[in-house]
Amino acid sequence: MTSLWRRNALTTPPQHKRGIASLRPAYWADLPSLRRLRGETARLDMPEGVVMGMRPVTTALSGMVPWRGLAWTFVYTVDGAARAFVQARPRRGSHTWDVLYLAYGRKDRIGSSEARDEMWSALLDAVTRTAGRRQATRLFARVPDNADAMIALRASGYMAYGREMLYVTSFHKTKPDADHSDAPLRRQSGGDTWAIHQLYTLTTPKAQQFAEARTSSYWDLPGRGSAQAAYWIGEPHEITAYARTLSGEHTHLVDVLFRPEGHGLLGSFVRRILAALPAGEGDLVYCRVLGFQEELAGTLESLGFSLLMRQSLLVKYTTISAREMMPAPVMLPARTRVSARRRVPSLGTVITFPARLWHRVTRPPWPSHTGDRW
Repeated sequence: MTSLWRRNALTTPPQHKRGIASLRPAYWADLPSLRRLRGETARLDMPEGVVMGMRPVTTALSGMVPWRGLAWTFVYTVDGAARAFVQARPRRGSHTWDVLYLAYGRKDRIGSSEARDEMWSALLDAVTRTAGRRQATRLFARVPDNADAMIALRASGYMAYGREMLYVTSFHKTKPDADHSDAPLRRQSGGDTWAIHQLYTLTTPKAQQFAEARTSSYWDLPGRGSAQAAYWIGEPHEITAYARTLSGEHTHLVDVLFRPEGHGLLGSFVRRILAALPAGEGDLVYCRVLGFQEELAGTLESLGFSLLMRQSLLVKYTTISAREMMPAPVMLPARTRVSARRRVPSLGTVITFPARLWHRVTRPPWPSHTGDRW
């Protein structure tokens, strides 16, 4: 019996106790730990995060500075040590947030993929609660195909509402087109936002419009000195194609929106947009192709762009459906019944009315053939 017990003790693997887990906002002391959490990461803000040079540590640091508190970082700790974190940021002037980054430690220190998904789901739920307390109605994330973060996002209630493809090329200066008389390129001004919004509503599927919930103010550009610019061709009341650019340090992003009948003008339009970029030789230029405008992909490939990735557009709603109120009879004490007789009858209470009052309530609201009136 003793030898059997010893044999079982040697062959049975030791049962390690699970550490004490906690979830909290990031502190200054967590910055070195965030830098070391490079086991697996998921960037959910491509390509804006790359264009603007956003890194997880600098983003966390900006959220800790009071006058730059535009980012939130939550850390998942086990026995006081950081094991995973998430970053999110609210959009200026909008009730929407963007999930920026997910990361967790190396597999040999964390365990299985189920543990990773559990940590990421808990972190995403913490972001949702924080955004909801600050009157946010939607959270957005962009997830590359076959990304591990998709499992955690689905478990946290994120839903797909669209698709997009990301193309990239190296910038090379070329001569501008000689003849632009048919469609002159115009730079966006303050009075163009309504026409641009009309182009968006006419070309974008209704399901995607409902998820994004954009208004005409979304197309407003910041003042001078901003990294953004926008151009369009067509008539002031009927824009044919529109492009918005975002420029960073040696990287640029171009977003294009166009009418289907303006497909033939895309080649010249994109070339002129590239020529207007404040880009140097060899800079990276990203161009986003929305899933409902895949005709742009052929034009980009003819201009030297190559496909970098395909992404799913996800949204999470923070609003809670209100419960439907159903009337139910309530028995009131005798003293309440006496005072209730002097009030207007209510369907939510069971009271006794005098016969004369009950007769008046149950009579039809229109005159009878005998000429009786109320």
